[in-house]
Amino acid sequence: MQRHLLFVGPWSHASGLGVAARGALQALWHLPEPWRIEAQAPEHWGPHAPISPHRQLLPAGLSEQEAAALDPHVTWLHCNPDAACTQLSEALRARIRRSRHVVATWVWESAQLPASWHRALAWIDQLWVPSRAVQQLLQPYTHHPVRVIPHLLPIPERPPQHQRERVILFVFDGASNLQRKNPLLLLEAFERSGLAAQGWRLILKTQHLDAAGSDPALLAAFRQRLAAAQQAIPDAVQLINQPLPTAELSSLYARAAIVASPHSGEGFGLTLAEAMAQGCLVVATDHGGSRDWLEASTGFPVPAPLHCSTHGWGAYPAGSVWAQPTADAFKDALQAAARCFEDPPAAEALRQRAHARLHSLCSRAAVSQRIAAALASLEDPMP
Repeated sequence: MQRHLLFVGPWSHASGLGVAARGALQALWHLPEPWRIEAQAPEHWGPHAPISPHRQLLPAGLSEQEAAALDPHVTWLHCNPDAACTQLSEALRARIRRSRHVVATWVWESAQLPASWHRALAWIDQLWVPSRAVQQLLQPYTHHPVRVIPHLLPIPERPPQHQRERVILFVFDGASNLQRKNPLLLLEAFERSGLAAQGWRLILKTQHLDAAGSDPALLAAFRQRLAAAQQAIPDAVQLINQPLPTAELSSLYARAAIVASPHSGEGFGLTLAEAMAQGCLVVATDHGGSRDWLEASTGFPVPAPLHCSTHGWGAYPAGSVWAQPTADAFKDALQAAARCFEDPPAAEALRQRAHARLHSLCSRAAVSQRIAAALASLEDPMP
């Protein structure tokens, strides 16, 4: 008799968390020992639009009524606890409470947790997190195992050979915290780099930028800095503030020589990893989850001192610790990546090393193997 696994997450929505949830489902469907997989998605997920009208995927031969009556052997909550409390129906939460085991994938960037997260730890048997950075942040808060299961990436057999342009691309979601994503620093670093005079352009691809209005002063500062940069170096800085179909976003990755992220903290760095898998050179703050796969041999990590914030940022409380990259350090890394791009043999060698690292961590086979081991560690004999 197959064990029943209930997977709950935003897999039907257009967001980074949605991409990660869809990857997790792919890994589940390719477990070496088959499980009966049921997937449920919330009707709404913040400002993010659904990409499918479907909110449930049922195993073959199982009706909606039969599924609702089942007590799952394992429920995998692929969302943070605040979303589990606010986005899921009461009927779905009741099924989760009836599960024999509950595991959760949380992504967080600071050592300080919101109070509601502490309460959620009481009903979770294991945490499955996408990076060692998140594991190190969360393990002190629980006596339960915190296991690293990276996000699954669609990794080609070899790095793609695209005809790339002198484009530096930064992909971020305006609904995320602008302090953490830090686009102002990238604007300053690009201006200081002098790369525009060599034919380089900076593209800031975002969406839901108005959702960043939770910090109106910071949003206003970003818009002012962007306008100043566009005036100082005409035609060299572009803002795209809208969702793009997957094919168009893939086309951006295919054009860009460099993908950058001046973040103050990342739980994994999904867009960076996607870009690296597509053969882009990656320049990013040397802090957070991206350190699992970004180092000097695979890209251009930017050293950054840590600092303790005196004010809270949205859900992040005061006293949170963040990386604080400087514009000069980021400028130097952008220039180094640009020089590497102009040296095709060096760029190709770096892409090969980056591809091998990601394949070992984030391929479907690697992620499925880690999930299988985590499920086995729950040590519940077959009924």
